[in-house]
Amino acid sequence: MSSYEHLLPDLWPLLDKPIEKKIFYINSDRWFGYSKANDILKKMDDLLVHPRVDRMPSMMLIGATNNGKTRILNRFLKNHPPS
Repeated sequence: MSSYEHLLPDLWPLLDKPIEKKIFYINSDRWFGYSKANDILKKMDDLLVHPRVDRMPSMMLIGATNNGKTRILNRFLKNHPPS
């Protein structure tokens, strides 16, 4: 039995790394998909594949500061890079 069982198994290899690598990992961006953000991403995906019509549907993302609007948009762009 591991003495690290309180941590996710994906993190165990990081424990043998130098402190600089650990700090880099801690400071790296991560996506924590919560239900509303996932709903917004689903709606954006639907809009992306909507057939061309004269009046295309659109979406406005509004929220208070630090609510994750930019993070959601960046996640969408990562999933759908420009071609």
